[in-house]
Amino acid sequence: AAPADATDPKKLAELLLGDDDAAGDAAPDADATDPPAPDSRGKGLEGIDDSWAHHVEFQARCFEAAAAYWAAKGKADDAERTGEGYGAQVGYLDLCERQCVAALRVAARPGASRLSPDAVETLQGLREAARGSRDATAADNAAIYRETIPAWAELPRIKGAALAKATVPDARLVGAPGRDPAKIVAAAARTLEKGDEPSLLRGLLPRGARSAVEAHAG
Repeated sequence: AAPADATDPKKLAELLLGDDDAAGDAAPDADATDPPAPDSRGKGLEGIDDSWAHHVEFQARCFEAAAAYWAAKGKADDAERTGEGYGAQVGYLDLCERQCVAALRVAARPGASRLSPDAVETLQGLREAARGSRDATAADNAAIYRETIPAWAELPRIKGAALAKATVPDARLVGAPGRDPAKIVAAAARTLEKGDEPSLLRGLLPRGARSAVEAHAG
């Protein structure tokens, strides 16, 4: 049986980030149609274990499934508030379920040796939750709301959230004039030409000393 938190996409993410070398078993539907996604099979790099391609595709499919699940949750809230959105909710739940199936297909490949059994089990729980919600919502929609269920390609795109903000290194730490990235790269290239190794940590000051320098510089 799936663990109690198997239907939680956040738990799925935690498990995916902790995948190990254990192998997992899966039994996806034989007649499932997978949503489109980049296929990394046959595109291995020399010196790289081919199982990593399966690992990456499995993770990508799982996160797509979790994103669709939460999008369906959002549509459910909209439907309760405005009376519209049941069709889109069914569409996202269907997409979630089929992304789960696609991920389970990846897990069933002979070379998929880096997938955690816990992640596969959690994914199966998410699939069951999405399928159950989809069927129930679709039945209500057919009997009451009569909204059109959009195809996967017609669903509003799920916008990603920025998890980190890129910053230009402090010029004082790399010995480059100003904060222009091109000048920083040029300075690093000149350092290499001299036979030295550029380091972003060169000249790094303790926080207290740096604060004092910035205070006086201002």
